[in-house]
Amino acid sequence: MRHPRHDIAAFALHLPAEVASRVKVPSCLDEKMLARNGKSLHSGVEVSFLGYPEVLPGTEGAFPLLRSGRVASYPVGTSQAHGRFAINSDVYPGDSGAPVFVNGCGRRPKLVGMIIERVGAKASSFSHLAIAVDAEVIRETLALVAANEARVVPTLHKPSSKPAP
Repeated sequence: MRHPRHDIAAFALHLPAEVASRVKVPSCLDEKMLARNGKSLHSGVEVSFLGYPEVLPGTEGAFPLLRSGRVASYPVGTSQAHGRFAINSDVYPGDSGAPVFVNGCGRRPKLVGMIIERVGAKASSFSHLAIAVDAEVIRETLALVAANEARVVPTLHKPSSKPAP
């Protein structure tokens, strides 16, 4: 399910019953981890993100790299930038979709957004800035998936136990 205004999508994962009974796949996103209404964000806040940058040897498809930066701009109130903010950090191809977190002193990290693009698509024009959607956009996307799931109940084809004639 695509968000109507932002470059973000999500889908529900339905495991076959025989797999689901053996493998527990908990949601990796607890509602309590999502920041609300930008309360955790303002310019200058330090954030961390976990991505798979293609430009670093040995990381492609192997393991994510945790990096950090600061919120460069959180344009509250502008309709054009609604739901987006800028991060001042080195961001590379492969980082799109990276979760963006704020760490609280002694508390669990809060998911405050997701990287959707870097400013300066070519390496020669790299500007050390990334654009991220905020947690409210993630919440809206998950609500769209839930609404779609409520309308469409998946049916699984069960093989007949009767022998073929």
